[in-house]
Amino acid sequence: MTLVNGSMIIQSGTTMVIQGPVTWTLAPGATLQNNGTVDLGTEARLVEPAGGPVSGIGIERSELPLGAGATDLEPGGLGLTLSLPPAVGGLVVTRGHVPRNAGGQVESIARWYGLDAATLLDIPFSVTFRYDPTELNGLAAEVLSMHTATDPEGPWADLPTVLDIPALTLTAGLEGSGHYITAFDPDQTTALSSIAPTGPFLVWPTAASHVVHVQPLLPVPSMRIELLDATGKLLTMVQDGSFSSGTFTMDVSTLPAGCYLLRINALYVQRFVKS
Repeated sequence: MTLVNGSMIIQSGTTMVIQGPVTWTLAPGATLQNNGTVDLGTEARLVEPAGGPVSGIGIERSELPLGAGATDLEPGGLGLTLSLPPAVGGLVVTRGHVPRNAGGQVESIARWYGLDAATLLDIPFSVTFRYDPTELNGLAAEVLSMHTATDPEGPWADLPTVLDIPALTLTAGLEGSGHYITAFDPDQTTALSSIAPTGPFLVWPTAASHVVHVQPLLPVPSMRIELLDATGKLLTMVQDGSFSSGTFTMDVSTLPAGCYLLRINALYVQRFVKS
């Protein structure tokens, strides 16, 4: 099935269901504005031309059966490649094209994904996020970093990200389900930490010479704090149940100057610069 030329608009409130192993190709020069829902099921696949991805305020969705797990699988051709172990049920991947907002001040690129599977729980897995240059929304490709949130309105946490600029991809690790992911300029989202904390933890200062402090803003049963370098390599990890109140202080005085990340409970990430 091919949209050869011209423009197609899917109206708001309309769901287009593609059943079976159908490949829907958008030819170069054709445009699809999706303001409703395109449901690709478990077998259909969408192929978009470079420079002409689907746009609009709607969503596309696909479901990946989890019984056999996945190794570099891209559900529905939606641009999100996953590797994860076998599990029960299926993983629903949703894609949208409206930029997300952080702190009411910073916009992401014009592509986001939602991942939902009741059976993944705390299983770690990796994702590779492909974007089109037309979706950069004024951001430079070399500054992008994958961010995650449990709600599409945020707050958004920075993830250790591997960039492949020629391939237009970002790769990061996730744990569990119920994630939304997109890409921001991490320097802009880190700067927001001086205005408001992101998530249930406050991390300060973001420019440190001797120590970095981590404070839970809500009761948590335990904290696992991982220190990573700018490439995502784990340098050290501290785990204890005694951090559920008060403030934990990490000594960073012996680190070489540069950019580092603190990952807390596998989800919330804060960058800081060691001077």
